[in-house]
Amino acid sequence: MAFHEMTVIEALADEQFLPRYGFPIGLLRLRVLTVTESDKPDAKAYVREEDQYRLERPGLLAMREYVPGASFFVGNKVVTSHGLLKHWTGENLNTAIGFRGQMAECVNGHRYYSFSADLGPCSICGADEQAANRQDLLFPRFGFSTAAWDRPQFRGSPSPPIGKPELLTIARLNNERPDFGGLTGVVARYQEDGELLVINSGSGGRGFAVCLNCGYSESELTAYKRGPDDLPGTYEHHAPLQFAPTKNGRSWVSCRKHNGKHDLRRQMLTARQVTDIAIIDVPQLVNADLAVATTLAHAFRLAGTQLLSLDSRELGSFVMPTDSGPNCGLVLFDAMPGGAGHVAELLESATEWISKLTDVLFVSQAHHERCVSACLDCLLSYETQFDHDQGLLARALTWEFWDCLRNHRVWSSSASHELPSRMLPTAPSTTDVSTSSAPDRLEKARRKRRS
Repeated sequence: MAFHEMTVIEALADEQFLPRYGFPIGLLRLRVLTVTESDKPDAKAYVREEDQYRLERPGLLAMREYVPGASFFVGNKVVTSHGLLKHWTGENLNTAIGFRGQMAECVNGHRYYSFSADLGPCSICGADEQAANRQDLLFPRFGFSTAAWDRPQFRGSPSPPIGKPELLTIARLNNERPDFGGLTGVVARYQEDGELLVINSGSGGRGFAVCLNCGYSESELTAYKRGPDDLPGTYEHHAPLQFAPTKNGRSWVSCRKHNGKHDLRRQMLTARQVTDIAIIDVPQLVNADLAVATTLAHAFRLAGTQLLSLDSRELGSFVMPTDSGPNCGLVLFDAMPGGAGHVAELLESATEWISKLTDVLFVSQAHHERCVSACLDCLLSYETQFDHDQGLLARALTWEFWDCLRNHRVWSSSASHELPSRMLPTAPSTTDVSTSSAPDRLEKARRKRRS
């Protein structure tokens, strides 16, 4: 991506010369197509954009809600996304949809990307990339689109989420704070203009096939569902997004047969955002599973929003690998593109932040005895529901880990139920803590949710 392909506002906002709020930067819309038919028998139906819908999301959300194949309720109707929105000229097929890049992983485990064909060494540590480990990235520039042949319907139900969007950061975080908040070994790093990427690899985890003729796109599927040319079966004979079958029996038109085969294969749909980022490196999480790390990241986020009296959506969080281990990096970032200074303020209030996190995880003695994974009193919200559905929230087990961490004790998930009563997690209050095994309670809750 070169500067001549960006608007002036985009370029200045990326370099932190202009604030992003108030400008339509980094937003992706979903165009909803419909068909207007005439009562006259010889009149030709025409396709138009439905003007009652104004669907637009920041890139980080659009990669979850608007990717091809996703459907959801809008105005009591089910709307389904079927492809990428092309630039209205469409003359250059490869750039009419968006920017293309490549991502690689270096020998030290860092992931980095470039819009040029030559990735070079790792942009974070300077190491060489691993062999045969590149992914093709596609950054949709104009948004997504429905198909005229699949109009909004009153019948039907929304689809499950398409793929699992993956968040990662390419930031170089050098501003270190050792023993953060009095936690031994924990290091916090911060960057004011860090870069976030959200990547959706589709339902099969192999990316998306994209038709450059019309923008139609579909998840690449597993081997036993492949069609001709190693394509998804429905992709091979798809109609153009602008095609509309009419009541007089207009026959189906195959886009690839009529316009030629111009495809992009195995593209990872990606969006980027520049914002304030902090990584809290917790080496003690090296022996913990992803559920404990994810729960602790959400607890940091919620404690931060409560401390600063913010809406819970103004901060984001996820887990990433660090040099300490695969689940040791807790990433906190400002959800506002360009950053709003919330993460920086929290890092300056480390002691209060740690204290608030203890309150978020424990809540009360009665809550601690009954809540295993998460509930509305502690961690469960819109932002955490996807992790909850995948079994990645484990409040009781995370509390045991957190209690050991803040009291400078060694924690072991496999041996937590064998601790004598004097070594059980200490609550902020003076009452006794329930002696039930957190791993057993968590497994019981997971079995109940599956049934």
